[in-house]
Amino acid sequence: MNGAIKGSLYYLCIPCGFIYDPTRGHQDSGLLPGTAWQCVPVNWRCPDCGAMKEDFEAVVFCTPQPEPEAAFSPAHEADEPGTGA
Repeated sequence: MNGAIKGSLYYLCIPCGFIYDPTRGHQDSGLLPGTAWQCVPVNWRCPDCGAMKEDFEAVVFCTPQPEPEAAFSPAHEADEPGTGA
């Protein structure tokens, strides 16, 4: 495998682009950090545009993780130009 992909699940408001992050919740609308999307009430509305919960779609933002052999190694420092080696 060429580097792992770490993904996080968020919920995107299609009309306006607001992103609900379950790890942060949305305290202004009564959703505490850690509130799973399944636990968000069906009558909850987007705090930015008022869209209904059904107008959100699950999205995954991926962050590539470095391959173990591609990690920095002090032994390769001398190979870099401009290091005086």
